[in-house]
Amino acid sequence: MENNIQRYRKQLRISQTKLGRPLGWGQVRISAYENGIRIPSVDQARLLIRAFASYGLVLSLDDLFPPDLSPIVYGGGPVLNDSGHKRRVGDQLPPQAPGQESP
Repeated sequence: MENNIQRYRKQLRISQTKLGRPLGWGQVRISAYENGIRIPSVDQARLLIRAFASYGLVLSLDDLFPPDLSPIVYGGGPVLNDSGHKRRVGDQLPPQAPGQESP
């Protein structure tokens, strides 16, 4: 997951140790986040945002963790209905037998 932790930390001119200090986190943890070795949970990401705010830099979740805006491509081929035609939004799904998964 791409992130801007290092970019904003360097903008503030603070060390990894100093960024982690308000959270009780060490330099190794911040380094692991910056290098993508470790991925923070949503709660941990919010804590990072609060840590930056404690140094005067107000960020959003999207600032720190930019969303991936590339299109999602389904690689399994077309999804067909019972007639062999491509299924469209609003098409009714056939009834399922108990214990059978949805297509």
